[in-house]
Amino acid sequence: MKIAVVRGANLNKYEMQLFEHFKGDHDVIAFTIWRNNFSTKDINLKIKKLVGIESFIPRRLRRYSDFFFNYLLETYQPMLRLSNQLEGFDIVHTAEVNYYYSFQVAQAKERFKYRIVATQAEILPRVYGRRSHAINRIKQTIDSTDMFTPATRKAAELLQLWGVPLSKITVVPFGIDTKVFSPQEKDLVLLNRLGIKENQFVILFVGRMIRIKGVYELVYAAAKLLYNNPKLAESTIFMMVGSGPESTGVLRLLEQLGLRRYFIMLEQQNYLEMPKIYNLCDIFVLPSILTPKCAEQFGIVLLESMACGKPIIATRVGGIPEVVGDIALLAEPNDHISLANRWEELLTNVSLQKKLGAAGRKRAVEYFDVNIVAQQLKNVYEELLD
Repeated sequence: MKIAVVRGANLNKYEMQLFEHFKGDHDVIAFTIWRNNFSTKDINLKIKKLVGIESFIPRRLRRYSDFFFNYLLETYQPMLRLSNQLEGFDIVHTAEVNYYYSFQVAQAKERFKYRIVATQAEILPRVYGRRSHAINRIKQTIDSTDMFTPATRKAAELLQLWGVPLSKITVVPFGIDTKVFSPQEKDLVLLNRLGIKENQFVILFVGRMIRIKGVYELVYAAAKLLYNNPKLAESTIFMMVGSGPESTGVLRLLEQLGLRRYFIMLEQQNYLEMPKIYNLCDIFVLPSILTPKCAEQFGIVLLESMACGKPIIATRVGGIPEVVGDIALLAEPNDHISLANRWEELLTNVSLQKKLGAAGRKRAVEYFDVNIVAQQLKNVYEELLD
């Protein structure tokens, strides 16, 4: 098979590890744009970079261009001359149908006769266009797509809401390499570099520093936990790993609450270094919140922490309950008190920590290992080409 993976400005290592498993047996080329949002240097695939709107606009001006192109025109992430690059492929695997590049893939299908597969993680219907031109464009993309691979059953239900027949839906989750993300001893060199003592209890957050990830709720929950438990305050440290527009606001809030000394803040790290980061922690937390326009679609960081055998506290929002099953403690979204109570429950129960960590590792290996997921996706491709 010759496979094109089209990801616009969002080509990333954590998603491409799935497609790396096709390399050798099949010809796989990933398409992105100049000024991609993620580092691509560790992706072990052929990569073609095209020109996109983001290629011309400095990051400091992106919010203005995003408003014009994404909100007013609803042309999210077009890729110039993409259609000319798709000749000769058997499968073109794109992402959400509201991306403009997915429409470009759909437009070129009649000319080049390939099959279209679309990953679908979005679970809220409002993202599917507000204006008639966008709605019509997205409908055309949906009609032209041969198979949808939603990451969760909830995403599959959204597709059905939009009239996609069950015969065109196969749930395929995201996958990770559970040999790379695996339980390891804490890296003492890294602990020392970060100023963490060996006997300190580490609570870890990994994700973009944006409001919907619950970064402010995390800080308020930490305040409640530390203020009410002086003994925990002496032995607990929080790590937040990620970059984004709310980094400054979180730092400001920490200063205002007098909590800065309890927090280690790291910018987005190299993906290959992340197993060491996860294995520093004792509890992983993903406190995503719910808004009218956004909900956590999947949470690949949940898979990574599960695979490392870490107990998880997350929120009951979006696709999170489906991803973690019964191996995590779930707090209510938008509720820092509920989050703090869950922390306290787990911090004081070592046997529960071990039980959840072991169950998470088992779940990651059985359901989300990249070899298993790659085979599921390969079956989809082969059925389309039969």
